[in-house]
Amino acid sequence: MNKLSDYGIIADGFFNGKIKSNTDITILYPDNKNVITALYILAVKSNNTDRFKDFCRLNYKLFESDWNTIEYGGSIEVVSDLFHSEQHRITSKLIHEELINRNYYYNFQDWNEGPQIRYYKKESDRNRNTNADFWLVSMDTKLKFYFRIKKMDKALEYIKNCPESVISNFLISDNGCANRISGKCVSGISYQLGGSTIWRCGCCNPNFQVTPSVEDYLYYINAVEMAGNKKK
Repeated sequence: MNKLSDYGIIADGFFNGKIKSNTDITILYPDNKNVITALYILAVKSNNTDRFKDFCRLNYKLFESDWNTIEYGGSIEVVSDLFHSEQHRITSKLIHEELINRNYYYNFQDWNEGPQIRYYKKESDRNRNTNADFWLVSMDTKLKFYFRIKKMDKALEYIKNCPESVISNFLISDNGCANRISGKCVSGISYQLGGSTIWRCGCCNPNFQVTPSVEDYLYYINAVEMAGNKKK
């Protein structure tokens, strides 16, 4: 409650920051009395529908339908609702639609930083949550698109002819993790591009992550498929 007071919320009935038994607690927002009413509605609806994270995120869609019905959260809006940028919302929707049209299966995951959708070429991989080719992520309310390329040599010629905004993301090298240092890495890849040797670690997450735009998202999807990440 001390933190909420920084935002103008007043709480009466606490003693040294604690609640005593048989004590009434009054919470007010003097600047706009409707704020507390709205928070109450969100709290009750999220409790009834097991949507605590939506309450924490103040998802306005909790106001929709009746007290016990949720009609959202089964598609791209799981991620896109959290984006502050309209361009990120549009781009994420296009990516999702494109991958569905290419017959990818998907499921929903969650990080501390935000929710994500993972896409798989094989339904069995989706069911086991393994070998995802793409992750569409809300990273602290910003769009991040993760993807895995296993055989870079099959995609390099295509990448070299992509727009500069795309090529620049493939010119970024990283140091790798402890597995690379110990010589035990089996997930990282190394390739030559733009006169440089690039290393991309892939032990914990897919080895590439970008913030795509409406203009260039297709190039990343095409590169993954050209590299050979296809259904067997």
